Amino acid sequence: MKKRFPLPLALGSFLCTTVVMFLCLAVWHLEPQIPLLLGCLIAAAAALIGGCAPREIGAGVVQSVRQALEAICILLLIGALIGVWIAAGVVPAMICWGLRLISPRLFLASAMLVCAILSMVLGSWGTAGTVGLAFMGIARAFGVPLPLAAGAVISGSYVGDKLSPLADTTNLAAAVAEVNVFDSIRNIFKVAAPMLLLTLGVYALLGWRYGGAGGASPAQILSVSETLNQTFSIGPLNFLPLVILLICILVKIPPIPSLLIGALAGAVYGIIVQHATVGGMVRCIWGGYRGQTGVDTVDQLLTAGGMWSMAGTIVIIVLAMSFGGIMEHTGQMPALMTPLIRRLRSFPALMAATVFTSVGVNVLLPDQYIAIALPGKMYAAAYDSQGAARLDLALGIGVGGALTSALVPWNTCGMFMAGVLGVGTLHYLPYAFYNYGMLFAAVIYAVLKQRRTTRK
Repeated sequence: MKKRFPLPLALGSFLCTTVVMFLCLAVWHLEPQIPLLLGCLIAAAAALIGGCAPREIGAGVVQSVRQALEAICILLLIGALIGVWIAAGVVPAMICWGLRLISPRLFLASAMLVCAILSMVLGSWGTAGTVGLAFMGIARAFGVPLPLAAGAVISGSYVGDKLSPLADTTNLAAAVAEVNVFDSIRNIFKVAAPMLLLTLGVYALLGWRYGGAGGASPAQILSVSETLNQTFSIGPLNFLPLVILLICILVKIPPIPSLLIGALAGAVYGIIVQHATVGGMVRCIWGGYRGQTGVDTVDQLLTAGGMWSMAGTIVIIVLAMSFGGIMEHTGQMPALMTPLIRRLRSFPALMAATVFTSVGVNVLLPDQYIAIALPGKMYAAAYDSQGAARLDLALGIGVGGALTSALVPWNTCGMFMAGVLGVGTLHYLPYAFYNYGMLFAAVIYAVLKQRRTTRK
């Protein structure tokens, strides 16, 4: 679309969509598919009123959904991998070893730290879908509230999204800002390291209560461990499929083939060691694993995975990307953001605008890649005109775009995390301290940096 979209109409579309989403999600407690569909209709109606042709709206939908095809394939494969890895004893082994090695009092901090380390290789989705799932099982056994445990898992899983050169969002932010990825990581580390330590301290304090009367009894924990050992053959070799997956990622095999290899390795191991049937493994790929131990707590731990479990999430992704495509392709999102850029006069204000615009894009155009790329392109000239470093642009769009994607219920990442961990996005959101803490840390960094520059 060549002509500029009318700002009042774009603002009206935005406000109507916001009201509809709030009513549907917060007041009526509907599934996210409904408000997203209504949001698509509102955005399309505003586009038609603004003079857009129907084919422009359709083109925006098609282009945006096409961008999500890889994410959809990864979702399906992670669903299959979870089902297969439970049947193969991989996830049960993680739970058993976790129950042995981790103190209930230190569970939350341990969950975040382990997920943070593995996220440097596995990424946020891979970490949450494997060891994150195991930590959720351990949390249930320890009596730790699941939303709090999910917050710790997600906080740790997103550390690598900003500090690993293997992470796609780290590379995307550096590419959009036109800086070296390793220079960008060193710059982000100055903000991320203090926040990581602070968050670990918060989880350590919160987790202290779950070693006493507030948590599960030793007998309950022992019951879970014994039931898993009776149901599966558990030993160090159970981690072999995870090691194979790690090797695939380290040698830079793309995510889809890596997940296929990891799932295949789990299936072969399960058939050989756990004596699973080929037909049983195929059923786990599609329908997931269903716990049948007779112990309710363990059955809840083991009932997960399968491609079918991702169906609702995929519908939401398609609708969310359709909505984002309409808003971007018809010019409604640029019309909303351009007036804001003209009013920025200081580096802290510019950083705050960069961070929270990326958050806003995550809400309106619900995909982390768009939330990194679009604000990065729009604010680049403002950084140059103020003499601000492009490394700080990479920091702002990376923090605002990647780390908050899991906190939006209809975002691709938010839906994935909720589906895999079994906790609603709005339930774990208050406890994902690292993710939203980094937003304010980035702004504080900008304020301190400007003060140092002023003193010089």
